[in-house]
Amino acid sequence: MAAAFLIAAGLAAAAWAHEGSSHVQAARPAAARQQALVRINADYQAAVKPIFQAKCWDCHSAHTRYPFYYRVPGVRWLIERDIRQARKHLDMSQDFPFLSHAGPEKDLDALRDVVQDDEMPPLLYRLGHWRSGLREGEKKVILQWVERSLKALGGTKG
Repeated sequence: MAAAFLIAAGLAAAAWAHEGSSHVQAARPAAARQQALVRINADYQAAVKPIFQAKCWDCHSAHTRYPFYYRVPGVRWLIERDIRQARKHLDMSQDFPFLSHAGPEKDLDALRDVVQDDEMPPLLYRLGHWRSGLREGEKKVILQWVERSLKALGGTKG
């Protein structure tokens, strides 16, 4: 009898603790995050995607434009290997959030670091594609988008 009383009291306390709250509210953060991702993607498509299409897509998407020397044996293998590795880390084929082994926040952090440190494209690629590096104005657009996006997702990198 005492055990039944304790169970009933525990259930009543749990019900009282939930009074005035709704399980729908618990879903709000996920819905708010999804809305933020939609806005970030719209901003990406308008401002950043054209830059990435011109500068990054040859390796980081399914939309590769192969150079004339792609047909050279050995070179073809190197190019295909590099593209596989690039897409494995970050695939921009389907807009934002990108396909990657990380989540959107980590992808944004990594993009910021790569752009600030001028790490992409790799030197070997730049030697054959002189205009492949980002210009200062392009860097500024990307970095501003990254910062707005991280803020919208509730996180920034220190």
